[in-house]
Amino acid sequence: ARFAIALPSFSMFFCARVRIFGNGAHFLCHIKYVLCFSLRFLRQNRLWAAKLSAVNFSIPIAFYVAKGYNYVKASAALDGREGFVKIGVISDVHGNLQALTAALRYLKEQNCNEIIHTGDVVDIGAQSAECLDALSECGAVCILGNHDKDFVEGADFHKPFSHVSGRHKKHVFASLRGREHTVAEFPLYVQRNLGGKKVIFEHYCRLNRPTEDGYVFKSIVHFPTAEIFDEMYRDYKCDAVFFGHKHEPCDVMGSRLYVDVGSVGCHPQPFATGVIITYDQNSFGYRRFSVPYDMEKTRRLMTEGELPDGKYLFDFYFMHKKLPFAEE
Repeated sequence: ARFAIALPSFSMFFCARVRIFGNGAHFLCHIKYVLCFSLRFLRQNRLWAAKLSAVNFSIPIAFYVAKGYNYVKASAALDGREGFVKIGVISDVHGNLQALTAALRYLKEQNCNEIIHTGDVVDIGAQSAECLDALSECGAVCILGNHDKDFVEGADFHKPFSHVSGRHKKHVFASLRGREHTVAEFPLYVQRNLGGKKVIFEHYCRLNRPTEDGYVFKSIVHFPTAEIFDEMYRDYKCDAVFFGHKHEPCDVMGSRLYVDVGSVGCHPQPFATGVIITYDQNSFGYRRFSVPYDMEKTRRLMTEGELPDGKYLFDFYFMHKKLPFAEE
């Protein structure tokens, strides 16, 4: 019965990966990766969701690419070996302190040497200030996201085609008063040399010049392919890019490696998610992780407290319900 339920989601997920990782790449993953994403299809069945939610999913990934990209090795094979360094990467916390706390605890247990958050600490969740403080206390490198940039610039109004209202932003930004200078120092990107390869960490693909209203990121690609990403990032001089913004993880190999880290908590499952990179002087690899967190507490804080539009935002960003854009 277990496999009868899980098999359809396995098939859909596996086929999608074969399409994305064409062009001579071989994609290897642990079957638990499939089960983690199977929760999207199983969340209506509480019995199976409860059983799976107790599992700590760890997703080793390896790429062996015919076009010369054999520098990325399986992170699982690198973990624990002497001389290797670890970077924990998370993204789009969006005021979800419960998911952030679970992720940071796990990264500490894994002895990560550095933590990078690829943008959007604030808005949506009920504890943006606490999330900023937690990231600061652990010494994380925080990249500037679009919501973080709005806070720095005082853009506390509703934007077209956005699900975040002005009244919500005013409430959140007021709770962050006094932290403007801290967030203003967030860089748009950082670069690391990992295993002899240039790797960029950013919120999303940046425009060559800001738009008239100051927006600095390109439009989100909802169905990415190697060809689309290669065109988007054609001006980048690097071997890999780790980013967020879309809230949904993806791994694409084109002219370089593209890794969407995915939101740490903005998804229907009660798991905090992210990536751990392992590298030395000659190679680097990465794996995805997923650890349980108290999503019910996050829901209560958003929907039963004073957070404007809390239930609406939880339904859209966490439960992925189709809802109209926000109104003032």
